[in-house]
Amino acid sequence: MTSGLISASLRAEPGRHLLTVVVIALGVALITAIHTLNHSALAELEQASRKLSGTADLRIEAGRSGFADSLLGEVLMNPQAQSVIAAASPIIEHDISIAGHARPLRVMGIDVFRALWIQLALLPIPADAGDRLAALRPNHLFLNQAALDQYKLQPGSVLNVTSASGTMQMKVTGTLPGDTTSLPLAVMDIAAVQTHFGQMGRLSRIDIRLVDGARPADAIAALTPLLPAGVSLTTPAQGMERATLLSRGYRANLTVLALVALFTGGFLVFSIAALSVVKRRAELALLRVLGITRRELLRLLLLEGMIASAMGSALGIIAGLLLAGGVMRIFAGGANGFFAFVSPAQHADMAALLLIALAGVFAGVLGCLVPALETADRAPARALKAGDDAALMQRLPPARLGLALMILAVPLLFMPPLRGVPVGGYAAIALLLFGTLLVLPATLMRLATLLPAPRKLLPQLAWQQLVAMPGYAVSGLATVIVSISLVAAMAIMVHSFRHSLQQWLGGTLTADVYVRSPGGINATLPPDIISAAQRLPGLKSL
Repeated sequence: MTSGLISASLRAEPGRHLLTVVVIALGVALITAIHTLNHSALAELEQASRKLSGTADLRIEAGRSGFADSLLGEVLMNPQAQSVIAAASPIIEHDISIAGHARPLRVMGIDVFRALWIQLALLPIPADAGDRLAALRPNHLFLNQAALDQYKLQPGSVLNVTSASGTMQMKVTGTLPGDTTSLPLAVMDIAAVQTHFGQMGRLSRIDIRLVDGARPADAIAALTPLLPAGVSLTTPAQGMERATLLSRGYRANLTVLALVALFTGGFLVFSIAALSVVKRRAELALLRVLGITRRELLRLLLLEGMIASAMGSALGIIAGLLLAGGVMRIFAGGANGFFAFVSPAQHADMAALLLIALAGVFAGVLGCLVPALETADRAPARALKAGDDAALMQRLPPARLGLALMILAVPLLFMPPLRGVPVGGYAAIALLLFGTLLVLPATLMRLATLLPAPRKLLPQLAWQQLVAMPGYAVSGLATVIVSISLVAAMAIMVHSFRHSLQQWLGGTLTADVYVRSPGGINATLPPDIISAAQRLPGLKSL
């Protein structure tokens, strides 16, 4: 019988159920897209970090400018370091500009003989198996499959590359079969990178594999005194953690905003369900008269909301995955910035998607719960009377509880962040929002009794309906308040991000004009650019 009643309700009010499906789907789609983008990017960064680090236990590194390559000899010749180091592999990284391609290509210069001990994924394989010295030739590049696909190249292709001395030609001699990540990457001899791209005497990092039984803590204690200022000793895991921390704050903000969007959907469901039970009060009361118990009626109403919410969650998951895939195809690797070389493949976290779907169902059922309880508690005889809809919507939430929630939010504002995430701030915002929703109806009623009623007919009728049925204010204004809160939170987050970026740029980049190559972060400028700039009128310093 329950299925028949639900089917009848679907046929009688398809618009109401469709609206419930849509609002839940929108919230779930937003959470799904944000989580999938975050999960895919971090998974790709982690996979690339593992591949590029190989079996390294420690890493000597500095900033983007690197450090002197003489440090490698100093470390390897130190007696204390020799007792803990099994192998050390120097690496220099550089971004090159390829003629005809807007995106720069990351090139890693390696010592092939030392990389054999640590970075097996970076070992180049020449297309000509007979050319055993191809990896040592200065103008030869080896590309992984991601680079071949992105730049539409193949072994044997000749590239025009911008170098320190101008434009030069390089040949794609082979591939990197061990590197299966989607990070476009090229490998060439380390001496060639230093010579061609103005990096003589420089290294980006040194990967170290420890001897069997050596503890990383002991190795760090032995190697740290050998490092100059600005050079640090880290583990590959710490490098991944730093990359994760770079986006943690904004990932947390976006996730919270997505939850607020789902929360808004729950309030929309509440409004839809509240108005629906008022419209169907006589029908539902008749079901009680015919023998349906209070518990069965409550189960019926909640089941209607659960079915619609489940459909919305399913559609939201699909839409969110499609949205995330579209964002990755359009924007991944499109900016010449820190993530210019990351083109992540889509990684779906099935456990998280299941939790997101359940959250969508929970939001929909929670939105139906209050109207369903109110309807089930009504006596059938009273519900069949004319005018019972006014009594049904007269009930107000307790304002004192709202005030208590707002007061409780104040100490949470001073709670320190947990692992860099302002959990207390998020909780305070939630309490303030709930408190406002609980206090607002009573505030409106108080204002309605103090302010004079409008004299014109239509405004006066609307005023009297608001005074007689304040519950309508809850079902209507609650959704408006939450929606405005979502928009305001998004605007504040975007403004805060821009303000923080402007402050950072103002303190870091103090020059009036900057000149950079369009080829990428590390691409070189023409050799005569300095002499040409010095002839500019009004130039104070260069």
